[in-house]
Amino acid sequence: MKQVHDSNLSFFSPQPYFIGGFFFPQQIIQLIWIYRMWKLNPKKSDAERKELDQIVDYVPYYALGNFCIGTWMFFWCNEQLKTSNAFVVLNTLSQLFYIATKLGPMNTQSPSSVLTHVVSKTFAGI
Repeated sequence: MKQVHDSNLSFFSPQPYFIGGFFFPQQIIQLIWIYRMWKLNPKKSDAERKELDQIVDYVPYYALGNFCIGTWMFFWCNEQLKTSNAFVVLNTLSQLFYIATKLGPMNTQSPSSVLTHVVSKTFAGI
């Protein structure tokens, strides 16, 4: 990735060390979010069912975002920058759509709500 970055410098070219520094904590937060989704039991209480519903509503956007980022990296490493940027734009627009239209207010008392907000907003920032 660094060789592609160095040979194609531009204003929007991602700094490779920033990518590692950003993605590492984001991946940890995503793992916690996925674990939380797996751990919640909708049969226990209405509160847990609501938390799980908020997480599950985000899953299609999360899957699309992961697909776009993986595809972006594939095209980026093959120096097909226009195609790779199309996947970045698709990811950002889909995440912003979810945040603007589907994501409810953050409930700071609910770890699932906080994690869903962090994951969706960091994905939109990519």
